[in-house]
Amino acid sequence: MSGHKQKIDFAAHVREMTDSFERLAKDGAWKEELAYFVEITKKHFFRFEQRQVPKILVLGPNIPEELVYTGGHSPYWVLGGSRASSLWADGDVPRDTDPVSRSSLGYFKSGFGEDSLILLPLVSDSSRKLAYLLKTDGFKVHTFHFPPVKDEASFSEWERQYEFCRRAIAMHLKRPITKRQLKESAKTVGRAKRELQKFFSASADVLPGSIRLFVANSFYFADDLSLWAVQLESWSSRLRHMLSSRMMEKRKVLLLGSPIYFPNYKVPLLIEDAGLEISGQADYSSLQLQGGIAGFYWQPPRPMCVTTHFSGRYRN
Repeated sequence: MSGHKQKIDFAAHVREMTDSFERLAKDGAWKEELAYFVEITKKHFFRFEQRQVPKILVLGPNIPEELVYTGGHSPYWVLGGSRASSLWADGDVPRDTDPVSRSSLGYFKSGFGEDSLILLPLVSDSSRKLAYLLKTDGFKVHTFHFPPVKDEASFSEWERQYEFCRRAIAMHLKRPITKRQLKESAKTVGRAKRELQKFFSASADVLPGSIRLFVANSFYFADDLSLWAVQLESWSSRLRHMLSSRMMEKRKVLLLGSPIYFPNYKVPLLIEDAGLEISGQADYSSLQLQGGIAGFYWQPPRPMCVTTHFSGRYRN
């Protein structure tokens, strides 16, 4: 493997994370409730900086999560939310590559993930370019494309992609993935997602949208999803008793376009600084507006403002 290593400015990455953490809790509110989610996020990025590389890396959220949580192995999700890591890939990707893919590629520029299996969903032209670049550099990449809608017409393709992905993971781990393991993993993932939906419901008009977005992102930073679900359930329980503390009604904003991942929270924080409230997020990583991990949505009062952050040369 050659040609992909370069000097990485980890200090810029740390500064970006620190700044986002400080701005999320700038008024000191919710500091105690945020502590666990901040800690697991720091640990996630610390593993990258210390080269603590797991056996499975996943680029983006478009994969059935139970496949990568089987057998006691926690995957490392590379979401591509860092402006700093985008700079590490400059000169290696076309100028029109979206910032999420550019940022994801930046993680591999110092050799991160050389011995890992990289699972890469083909959801855009940029993801296809990313797959080509990683394979060219000698990384072990398994690409897949699950149909965005699981219906009768697409089920056979969905099933085929699922089986190919399961085999690739099993071969890399050098052991089979059993039906029992998949069921247990699906149960854990399902509970975590249900708790997130309850959290969205309980936190509406109580928590700023940037914090709710951060908590949703932290799903991908947790090594122990069961513990993550317990922490979220506890916070939701407290929020349900705070109806009298709901924020004054603000004009709502729906985020559309390229995904927003921590630590690049410039857009949501600017929206809140302008006195607006984030109503929800919808992007290509969401299968639908209602619910989901990558995006969240609830019906705002009208009128509603809409903002779009663009990919390509118009970077968020």
